[in-house]
Amino acid sequence: MAYTHTIPPNTSIVINNRILTVVGGANLPEEEENKLNLWRKRHHFLDIRISGEGEETFSDLLKLFMANPNIKKAGVKIPGLEFYDKISDTIFSDPPRERIKNIEEAIPSPILEGHLDPFIHLEPQLQGVRGCPFSCKICHNGSRYFNKIYHFSFDRIVQEIEYIRKHNKAHNLLRLTDDNFGMFDIDLKLLEYCQKSYNETGGPIQIRVATAKKISKKFLNVALQSHLI
Repeated sequence: MAYTHTIPPNTSIVINNRILTVVGGANLPEEEENKLNLWRKRHHFLDIRISGEGEETFSDLLKLFMANPNIKKAGVKIPGLEFYDKISDTIFSDPPRERIKNIEEAIPSPILEGHLDPFIHLEPQLQGVRGCPFSCKICHNGSRYFNKIYHFSFDRIVQEIEYIRKHNKAHNLLRLTDDNFGMFDIDLKLLEYCQKSYNETGGPIQIRVATAKKISKKFLNVALQSHLI
């Protein structure tokens, strides 16, 4: 996830007016009125928005754009894409594509494949669970689209942590982007692993997470004893 609110709005245009600017993620509005306000304010430096999960949609867009950099937005038909027409003051969009169910197989780990090596000295982010069963109105993942839960495997997460340990000497912090860490059995297993790892190797020294609204007494006790959260 990248936070670009501190970058001047017309930076990409100044650098190269042929750059295609694409946005997506949890910090964009979902309500139609709010989406229209966003586009009216930012259409001069934004081209396309991706709604829902973005891996497959962004991949399809990249393939299309690389084949024809001069393609017109109106000619793009990919599930999950949205763009704005200033003349008609209208948002054109295709419905978000279905969520990825087999996330373990469909989404290779960019950490284990080495794609994030240049950035691994920063604060590495991992994901164990996608989705949230709650429907909080203030939260992006409270929408029905994200209500089903899909898990990455415990072994994959451990491999990622071990990879980070070997390649990141700057610090021993980990950030898990799960919405409800502590809700599932795998979370307790992962916390126990991190505590054992800390006792044996000195890291990680801290796990930054969003804890669940409902957690077991056992998980709470382990979390308090570990001093990692």
